[in-house]
Amino acid sequence: MNQVVDEKITVVDYNPKWPAFFNAEKLKLQKIFGPVSQKIEHFGSTATQGMSAKPIVDILIGANNLELDKTIRNALKALDYEYLGEAGIAGRIAFRKRGKQNFNLALVKYGGDLWINNILIRDFLQKNELYRKKYSELKIQAIQAGYNTLLTYSKHKNSFMKRLLEKAKQNK
Repeated sequence: MNQVVDEKITVVDYNPKWPAFFNAEKLKLQKIFGPVSQKIEHFGSTATQGMSAKPIVDILIGANNLELDKTIRNALKALDYEYLGEAGIAGRIAFRKRGKQNFNLALVKYGGDLWINNILIRDFLQKNELYRKKYSELKIQAIQAGYNTLLTYSKHKNSFMKRLLEKAKQNK
């Protein structure tokens, strides 16, 4: 599955349109997930004003369980989402949509560790200019150093992300 998940990436300056892209997509996803989802949140760097990011809006869907019926899968497919399974992260179901605007969708257990940790990091970065700057610089340096596929880029950022999560937990 990792070969399927890997793709060429780039990092760009913050785009003030990202929140609007998220909100428009959220409306479509609410119709699909309806009673299955507890909450749909914008997360990742595109959710943090001023952050450099991959130009891919990350959407976190918190659900009571991760079992998707055929109706939901077909509706996502009709919206051009590609199913990626866990994509290397246990407890997550991943989808991606590539086109005019790119989206990653992560379905996780609402209130579980993946939900809590992703929201903690987002909220911490939104409030902490120093870490926004450090993280943006790390991303740009990673691309400049040739880490321009998703898997190599993610691996390069891994130790920083662990430290960032710990810092976010300390400051909640």
